Amino acid sequence: KTVPGRPACSLHQNVAFMKVHKCGSTTTQNIFLRYGFDHDLVVALPRQASPWIGCGSTIRPQHTMKLPQGTKWNIFAHHSTYNRSNFERFMPQDTRFVAILRNPITTIKSAFNYFKLEYFFPGMIERTGLSERPIQTYLKNPTYWDGVFVGPRKCFQDECAKNCMAKDLGLQRDGGNSHVAIKHFIQGIENDLTLVMIIEYFNHSLVMLKRRLCWNLSDIIYDKHQYKARKYDYKSSSSAVVTMNMEANYKRSSAVDHALYDYFNQSLWSQIEREGDDFLAEVRHFQTILVRVWHYCAARIKPGKLRIKATPWNNDFIVNKSFCSRLSKGRWQWDRAIRRKLNRRFYNKPQAQAGEV
Repeated sequence: KTVPGRPACSLHQNVAFMKVHKCGSTTTQNIFLRYGFDHDLVVALPRQASPWIGCGSTIRPQHTMKLPQGTKWNIFAHHSTYNRSNFERFMPQDTRFVAILRNPITTIKSAFNYFKLEYFFPGMIERTGLSERPIQTYLKNPTYWDGVFVGPRKCFQDECAKNCMAKDLGLQRDGGNSHVAIKHFIQGIENDLTLVMIIEYFNHSLVMLKRRLCWNLSDIIYDKHQYKARKYDYKSSSSAVVTMNMEANYKRSSAVDHALYDYFNQSLWSQIEREGDDFLAEVRHFQTILVRVWHYCAARIKPGKLRIKATPWNNDFIVNKSFCSRLSKGRWQWDRAIRRKLNRRFYNKPQAQAGEV
């Protein structure tokens, strides 16, 4: 395949996206699910409605939507703890792996807000003063609180406070924060993954994804309302609620996550530099197209179709009501639509199977 203005590249449609908790991964997930649907690919789905596929780091056939024997997934984009052997069973050998990371201090803020983590630390609520918030209590002494953390007893442990990104990417046990162990873990991730995206540079990451997979610009358009994080009063990195001392405490206690983020943030920028001057120009172009699409999709009365003309970075494409509708779909809506499509394709069933969405 030849992308305008770029050297010839090979299209890759076998992709496993590692959905790392609280890293803007839902927005990215929807890009992959939409791509799979639009290109009639086999997308991995859970046996029944769930954001997870499998149990922790294990995926068995009974965890997945039943497909004809020998059928491989092209796209994986649900929650699952990374375990390369899982995907070797269910996906083609040329599958490319992608993940996304976020500044760890921002991630833990989001996790406390979303999961109400104080309820998983016995005594934290009682020891949090009226003028304080639980995240402050945790960050004053994360080493202590990590030792008393009681996670839910289930396959899918969404709730986490220490080295959570690394655990999603396959850190099986906490072997300490030694430099050698961290370096070995990061090297393994770098060897396995085609790209590690960084949410703070989301548009840069998406353009890099487009180039690595030889996709079109229209494939990486996303909905700004999904990307916009929910608000909470200690979200801002400039907030006085989380002090520099607290951040330093967390950097020591979750050293793997911090090293992981620092390494792949630097790696992304090294890749950008190697791409040449036109990379940042393409990012600016992508941002311009995003704004045009968002304005069009937000309009109550749409003035016909929006045509995006071909440029050195994209083919000509049309944005219409259907395109906008697909941008706004959530994971459960895509799961239902993809399940029905696969049922029609493999079983000639117009509706979802019993017990499925």
